[in-house]
Amino acid sequence: MHPAVRRFGSSTSPDRVVTSLVSTQQRAATASAAQTRTSTELATPSHRRMDLSAADMRFARSLLEKKKAYIVDCDGVIYHSNKLLPGAREFCWWLHSSQKRYVFLTNSSDKTPAEMCKKFARLGLDWVREDNIFTSAMATAKFLAAQKGGGARAFVIGEEALVAALTDKGIECVDEASAEMSVRRRRHGRNVVQRRVQL
Repeated sequence: MHPAVRRFGSSTSPDRVVTSLVSTQQRAATASAAQTRTSTELATPSHRRMDLSAADMRFARSLLEKKKAYIVDCDGVIYHSNKLLPGAREFCWWLHSSQKRYVFLTNSSDKTPAEMCKKFARLGLDWVREDNIFTSAMATAKFLAAQKGGGARAFVIGEEALVAALTDKGIECVDEASAEMSVRRRRHGRNVVQRRVQL
């Protein structure tokens, strides 16, 4: 049996998902009071349910169930750095088990979809697949390919994930003299690669 099924059951109740999502926002609004509680206490379903009114639950549940597709941010919503945020696991499993359409959208360009999937798996979300991931590198490559068409060339200063996304869209990495434009992405404290690609 899948570990997520063992933990949440074969069909996670929307109540648990709503509890996780709404209570996270409520705790942010009452941060001073939350400082006196331990992280373990804040993460327990019983505590989260005490923070919600019945009206809150009904309203949030109705919104969740009506939606057919979700675009979900990653850092600060599902995880922070390498730590899964409270309620994220329940919500992600509910999306998956309810057969909702969903994509995790990130403005980070330093990881390929395959690398993002490995991160999700390390956090316990091992059902996330590459086609559930869309990065800023992929968005850049798609936009530039649409502007310049196949066989475009560009000079790229960025990490390997950005180069891979451009290459996947048929954008050739070339030297600076041959490039029509430069694509730059720098991140403090990270190594970058320099490639030439014309878009």
